[in-house]
Amino acid sequence: MFWFFYLVALIVFSYLITQDIKNNFFILSFIIIVLLTPGPIETTSSELAPSFYIFIFNILFEQEFSMKPLRPLLISTPICLAFLLIISRIKKRFF
Repeated sequence: MFWFFYLVALIVFSYLITQDIKNNFFILSFIIIVLLTPGPIETTSSELAPSFYIFIFNILFEQEFSMKPLRPLLISTPICLAFLLIISRIKKRFF
């Protein structure tokens, strides 16, 4: 249930941020990718939370600077951005 509310709030927040920008689809998608990519809270647990927030909370509260929470972002961000570029090229060519 938490993920549903988080997803709805994230989409509304991203839309409000990119409302005045001309080419907002890429920026909207990038914000959603960064803030939505899940990662394990701890290496031994199977609970998931957004990777970006895990990274920020580790720095603020645990004072631990580790790049482990950002690993899912390093995988998902280039894949999703490449997918968006492919879609935009197909859209320009056929529509």
